Amino acid sequence: MRYGLCLAVLALAGCGNDVSPEEQARRDAQDVAEVRAAQVAPAVPVTLQPIGLAEIEQQDMIGLGCSFLADNGGDEALAITMGDAAFAKRGGQVMRLAPDRGSAENPLGTQAKYDGREFSLQLDVLDPEGEQVGMETMGYDARLTLTDGRDRVIYRADGTARCGA
Repeated sequence: MRYGLCLAVLALAGCGNDVSPEEQARRDAQDVAEVRAAQVAPAVPVTLQPIGLAEIEQQDMIGLGCSFLADNGGDEALAITMGDAAFAKRGGQVMRLAPDRGSAENPLGTQAKYDGREFSLQLDVLDPEGEQVGMETMGYDARLTLTDGRDRVIYRADGTARCGA
């Protein structure tokens, strides 16, 4: 009787849900993708604050470079790019970013891309001709984009890059 019961159990075990190797591989890939998606935190949008004159002097942001002014952001710079660094202010803190020397060059020896600990900054000059907006300043249509460590956009604005001394 025991022998017959063992054979019956083994027979039932062999009658399970047969899945082709391709179908099992597809299911496994789907399970892995779901686990990975659950582990990645969503992108957190960034709000930039205007950089004031006191901070410009304190951080020595004086010299050749470009200031980005958003179309809807008033007359203060949200980002400043220079030959050796870029600056942006978030949460009351001015952050310094290093130039990406492999990126395109913008006016006055500035770079198009700068990298920091928390995000990367890209200032795209959309109109290379620009227009005179001051004695030593040119204005260019521009777009400022910040991306996080996974290259997800966390800030984007159109505006003007004012480049000069």
